[in-house]
Amino acid sequence: MPTTFSAATCITSSFVSPGPFNIYLTDDYGSTPFSSVTKDQLILDCPFIFNNIPEGTTTLYIKDVDEFYCFTIPIQDNNICQTCNLGLSQYSATTTSIINAGVLTGTCQSTIVDYKINWYGPNSTTTLAFSSGSGIYATPASTYTHPLSGPGRSIPSIAGVYTPIIDKVKINGITYSNTGGTGNILFSGSCLPTTNVLPLTCDFRTNNQTNWPYSAYTHYLTLDILSNTPQTIISTFKISADTEYIAWAFAGYQNPDRITVTLNGSYYGSTPIGLEDIVIGWDNSVVTNLTPSLFPKSANTGPSNTYFYRKITTLTGLTITDNDTITIKVTPTTTNTLWELYISCLTNWDCDDCYSQNVTNKIIGSSIYNTPGTCNKNTIYFNVSGCSFNDSYTSDLYTYYGFGDGYNYIDNTTISNLTTSLYGYTLFNPTFSCSYQYCPNYIVAECAEDSSPTSYRKTFLTDGTGRGVFGFTGSCQVISSYYNDWVNTKSSCWVDGTSPTSIGYYKMIVMTIPSVGAPNNCDDFIGTRNIQIYLHPTSTVVTGTTGGGQCYMSITTNTITNQYHPTPYGSCDEYCNYYLNDYFVGNINNYSTGSTANGYGTDKDFPITSNGSGVYYTKSTYIVSFIETTNSQTSRAQNGYFTSSTSIGNTYPFSGNPSTIIPSLSGTVCNYNLTAIESNYGTYQRYFHYKWYYECRLPNPLNSLDYEIWAYPIVNYNITYPQVLAYRYSGGTVTTSNPTYII
Repeated sequence: MPTTFSAATCITSSFVSPGPFNIYLTDDYGSTPFSSVTKDQLILDCPFIFNNIPEGTTTLYIKDVDEFYCFTIPIQDNNICQTCNLGLSQYSATTTSIINAGVLTGTCQSTIVDYKINWYGPNSTTTLAFSSGSGIYATPASTYTHPLSGPGRSIPSIAGVYTPIIDKVKINGITYSNTGGTGNILFSGSCLPTTNVLPLTCDFRTNNQTNWPYSAYTHYLTLDILSNTPQTIISTFKISADTEYIAWAFAGYQNPDRITVTLNGSYYGSTPIGLEDIVIGWDNSVVTNLTPSLFPKSANTGPSNTYFYRKITTLTGLTITDNDTITIKVTPTTTNTLWELYISCLTNWDCDDCYSQNVTNKIIGSSIYNTPGTCNKNTIYFNVSGCSFNDSYTSDLYTYYGFGDGYNYIDNTTISNLTTSLYGYTLFNPTFSCSYQYCPNYIVAECAEDSSPTSYRKTFLTDGTGRGVFGFTGSCQVISSYYNDWVNTKSSCWVDGTSPTSIGYYKMIVMTIPSVGAPNNCDDFIGTRNIQIYLHPTSTVVTGTTGGGQCYMSITTNTITNQYHPTPYGSCDEYCNYYLNDYFVGNINNYSTGSTANGYGTDKDFPITSNGSGVYYTKSTYIVSFIETTNSQTSRAQNGYFTSSTSIGNTYPFSGNPSTIIPSLSGTVCNYNLTAIESNYGTYQRYFHYKWYYECRLPNPLNSLDYEIWAYPIVNYNITYPQVLAYRYSGGTVTTSNPTYII
């Protein structure tokens, strides 16, 4: 059958002939016309489409029926898919869990900049899954920007066949459209191959991480894409009848994301069974609440860019058959989508590993020794029998919940002092001890945005002191925020007129400002985005307005000298000289007179990066105070434990709308919560499972070389009383070694 094509044309100039016109494929005007058309069709219906033109035709011959006026129109095949050989770079017809596509390519133009592709599926040519584009066609809502390839760029997708259709593309200045429209050339965008997205499975690996414990997870999904509309992502995980647990770790970063996990099981027919529904991230609006009956639950995992919420979804209370599927849906809260998910399916869980065995870890007697020091110090060392380092890699608890490259912020350190390691305890009789404290409290600065830029500048006084002056210029809202925070912090923690001979004089105000290269907004980010400057509370602050409707704040910094203890404490102090002279006096003076302007450059008079838009920080200041005490540390305790929580492995399946728990389908991992010390009552609980608890003491005030080790008896992971003497070293020899605690 001969191949045909369609062509579009218009008449834009005015001419007398009213038409109608006969259309011929050759200059034989006496032959049968190929088609006919009116003048209005050629002018008003621009572009007018001629269909079924035989392939190879390059000219249409047009004859006015009444006036016998003839003219020709050159035409070209609008099948640009074929003539331009359109395709996608980095594209595969079969993938696992993601759609990976590069940029649109073709032979008619070296680089195709402007295009939009509609992706239909799964298993449908009419249901739009998402759109992707580049150039002028990448701006509409719900459109991802090409390329869609590589970690964070590929689109996690539910299993099935997806059909990409080119909706619009501009080539050599001409816009081709799959739907036509004024000024567009109609063409068929069905020229890209389909892609078959396979589900995640238990036995096929997509996670390329090599760093343990991240490498222990079979699969890794991530998305880091900015679109005008937050995009919901759905992926499919196919499981087997022997799958009992789904281990996963999710990071939602500063802008939280909602993750829902659902079982589509053949045993339950068309009724999906909900397994998890939780909002995860570290925005201040997220308050951790893991109450089982709450939907969605919430987990604040920060502030950090490395903390994951980790969970063992337990399927032991459910009936699972081969080829059942788990649906994973991630719904972001903002247009800047950034999240990471590690996930595996497990057929069993070791409830009796070296960590969770219900035995007391004893001290290895041959490892006990002490190292005397100056100033009546004595450091006692010993090893506790525990897990070897290699056991960490084989323990399910540590691998999927301890997560050694960080910790679950919600549950604090999960595995503590349970490996066979050397522990040391430095004890001493009375001496000076110095430290610092926050006033009123250490507060993490919160990012905020303003419609106008904020600029920062540091200059220096010319009075011979070399003192610095920090200047801030921006909207009055921004300047008021910095000024009010300065005033409130200072008034709560500083007394004007404090003498330099008083300990209360040695304080410093810490102010947080954006760093060079900080993002222009407060969306998700990875990396440092602020710096801190250290100033004495006697520094002078002046505010006012500029002539251009902005406000300014100027901080003239002061330097200080150590007049509290002009002579050293001596060699038997605990960090006193360091904190007083280096940390307080040194930092304050350096941030005042330092020619590098504290991280912003090498000139003494220069603008600090304005960051384009008005990024600034609220709760930007706090005070650090010097503390001096006379201290004795004649006893010191250490312990080893692992923790669990109501979130680790308790799964409460649910269904319906609104969601309702199905108690008969619930499951748990190892009943970790049955024998432990419970804390953190409220919306979730944390459980401490103690394996050992030992305390070192200096019993003789006149001889710090004598020492003892006392044990807290551990019963069912709980600390009990009274304490028991486990080991005594006195007069240069071991006088007590209790075999219950010493081996």
